[in-house]
Amino acid sequence: AIIAAGFSTAGVLKNSYVSKTKGSLLRKVLTTVHFSISIVLVIGSLIVASQYQYLMEKPLGFNQDQVVVIDIGKSASVSKNYESFKAAINQLPGVLASSIGTDDLGSGATNNSGALYPLHGTREDVLTTIFGVDADFIKTYEIDLLDGRTFNANLETDYEKLNVNEAFLIAAGLENVIGKHIAYSKNERPYEVIGL
Repeated sequence: AIIAAGFSTAGVLKNSYVSKTKGSLLRKVLTTVHFSISIVLVIGSLIVASQYQYLMEKPLGFNQDQVVVIDIGKSASVSKNYESFKAAINQLPGVLASSIGTDDLGSGATNNSGALYPLHGTREDVLTTIFGVDADFIKTYEIDLLDGRTFNANLETDYEKLNVNEAFLIAAGLENVIGKHIAYSKNERPYEVIGL
């Protein structure tokens, strides 16, 4: 009420009120700060939107469209008879391929992470994610191999072979990984890499 009494009501209503320079300066500073924050928020929103669009459209290196993942967990009956379970899934209409693996590709969650020890390369150990998969995994996810071959179910020795990705190749400091050997620990026998 005291501040309002200091104003000339007629002057304010006629828009002829002249503000003091201190109040005018504060108003200009606050308006400039408000405008600057608005610009920063708009630019930040555009950056987030473009990053989200990139994330949604970036090719992941595998086909995740129309792929159904069934988590069998620790089901002993399915784990022991996974070949018959897989054969039953393949008999369903519309199923083009199926595979058994320890993890869901692309989910970001895994329970098999650890160090691998390349016997060649510039690094002694490489922290990586390890997926246990069957011979149809690469075909099911339509993963394109850059070099080498995929697993062959008819070769029992392929259960002791590895396929690695480009990120592992770079992290291990390897140029050509096909035919190289990698161990799960320093004391274990190494496994041969057959595909990239």
